[in-house]
Amino acid sequence: MENTALFLCGSAAGMITSCVVQPLDVIKTNVLTINKPMTISKSFRFVYNQYGPSGFWRGLRPAAYKSFLGSGFTFFLMEKFKSIISQSNSKASQFLHDSIVAVLSRTLTSLALSPLSVIKVRMEAPQANPYKNVWDGIQHIYKDEGFKGYYRGIGPALLRDLPFSALAYSFFNQYYRFLQGYLGNSSFVSMISGGMAGFTATLITQPFDIIKTRKQFAYVSGNASFDYKNIFHAFKTIYKDEGMLGFTTGLNIRIVERSIAFSSVWYIFDTLKRKYVYDRPPVE
Repeated sequence: MENTALFLCGSAAGMITSCVVQPLDVIKTNVLTINKPMTISKSFRFVYNQYGPSGFWRGLRPAAYKSFLGSGFTFFLMEKFKSIISQSNSKASQFLHDSIVAVLSRTLTSLALSPLSVIKVRMEAPQANPYKNVWDGIQHIYKDEGFKGYYRGIGPALLRDLPFSALAYSFFNQYYRFLQGYLGNSSFVSMISGGMAGFTATLITQPFDIIKTRKQFAYVSGNASFDYKNIFHAFKTIYKDEGMLGFTTGLNIRIVERSIAFSSVWYIFDTLKRKYVYDRPPVE
């Protein structure tokens, strides 16, 4: 029963957060996938002019499915791995323990949900619009690209998600331990710590998010310049075509989105967990 409750708390937190930040995610995807300079304000106007207000929730269904399952599994696995490591009597640093918990949890979740991630990115981009719904996307990808189509961009996705998860979870715990000395143990502290952790981890992992998003989008857009051969080719191409500033494309909107997302998901998960599972702080 406890396992199910943890999964549902994480799932609810993820799905609610996904609905809140989806407009920001659509704008970010648009900024990253148009092969010309595109500011946030231009992206906003482009989406609005093309589709009206509903355009900002393009791709919401796969995003909500992905967040429901992804957050549920991630929080459930983190709680379980955290319990296992705490009983191992390891003398490694707490930061390393936190990183291991996050990496293991995120690896399993990312591999399981890569198909939804690919469909989500393609449905968000206004210039693509390839699928009617999630099931249509699943069928088309398998027909046109085979099984490997579900894992387009998985390399840069893992290179982004694993460091991001390790850093975000470790920083979350560090910030929480610091703030609880002043504000006590509460869901409010989880919200503040989550936002700060999301901000910090986003700055560090930004280049991989650009590569992952473009790689997943390249096939349906027909934009060969985004279909990088590998990570090194991606870095070389972006630097050659766009300079160092190319690696900061969409950074401001991603910082806002990730900070809000992490604040929201940690606040909701911690609140639900304390009420329905066990009344313990996320960091002990």
